Amino acid sequence: MKKLNNRIDELSMSWQVELDSSFGNMRDIEVKTPQALLLKNGLQYRLNTGSFPKNDIYQLGALELQEGDIDAVISFLKHLER
Repeated sequence: MKKLNNRIDELSMSWQVELDSSFGNMRDIEVKTPQALLLKNGLQYRLNTGSFPKNDIYQLGALELQEGDIDAVISFLKHLER
């Protein structure tokens, strides 16, 4: 997450990524009014995203997590900024 936020700052993007402290409680997440959700590999099967726009959800792959590859996440966030 730190690596991702550092890259966002370097690119002067208008995003701030933070960890969910509600243990996946969608009501608590929605109260924070996030613009996007970045889900750890496998969470798409356990998290009920309710009415959250599906196009604003990014599912991190196992390889991205293991290697710390943030390029696809950055591309996803750039696409949402448009």
